Amino acid sequence: MTTRLNWEIESYSPFSGELVAWVKVPTLSHSANTVIYMGYGDLSNTSFEGGSLGSAWDSNYALVQHYNEVSSDLSLADSTANSTFFTNGGLSLTDGKIGKGYANDGTQYATFDYAPIFDLSSGDWTMSAWFNSTSFADYQAIFSKDTYGSNFDWAMLISDSGTISLWTAGTSQTHDFIVPTMSTNTWYYFTLTGTSDGTFTLYINGVNVGATASGAMTMSNWDTISGSIGALSYSHPNSFFNGSVDELRLSNGAARSSDWTLSEYNNQSNPGNVGSPGFYTVGDEQ
Repeated sequence: MTTRLNWEIESYSPFSGELVAWVKVPTLSHSANTVIYMGYGDLSNTSFEGGSLGSAWDSNYALVQHYNEVSSDLSLADSTANSTFFTNGGLSLTDGKIGKGYANDGTQYATFDYAPIFDLSSGDWTMSAWFNSTSFADYQAIFSKDTYGSNFDWAMLISDSGTISLWTAGTSQTHDFIVPTMSTNTWYYFTLTGTSDGTFTLYINGVNVGATASGAMTMSNWDTISGSIGALSYSHPNSFFNGSVDELRLSNGAARSSDWTLSEYNNQSNPGNVGSPGFYTVGDEQ
């Protein structure tokens, strides 16, 4: 091995040997297998190989949350170099789609303070997460940048009518995407992209379920406000999500392609293992 890739270890069990890690692969080919190698036994390696915290994620990532376990508690740490701090309002640790996730009983949330990386009005962006709903009652927010009432810039919600909605500029713009029938207690992967010309596209489990174009995304006069996960409103939480969430991510500066989105879904839904091929196949030890 001559060139080391960047990676991040989400979790490792010395008892079972189970490893959950994220590896930054420079290029994946459409037409041929991409081969990477895993080395082990070198104690000089660190959890974030190739430099400081965030090396495993490209510069467009504004937020990456794994919700990995820290001392039996939920971690809301941001894996990017931005290191956005979240204040937990009751979210708890649970089994996620990949390792651990957070659980919300419909009364809980977490908040983050304003940072420019959460301003989505002037360029391309991508938002994604795994979600597992225990009910689809009323509007339920997964991720939002708002304070209270109509004083918000954007929010991503699931509704009881079987739609996923993007609200912007104090609900003066509502973009609804009709989603094929979803079931409770089932993991789904959503990816929502926006472009500078105002085209918004939703993918569920890597499949494009619709796009809406209504001009450039309008922001309210509250662009320096804070935000929440698991609910609307930083200061007066409401519209709580019911269920579990894992791998919440935001890219500011890139509307990820359909190929990227499908590859992320395939990699995360069925990555593969020794003797059990999936998105990747583990070869023999050399």
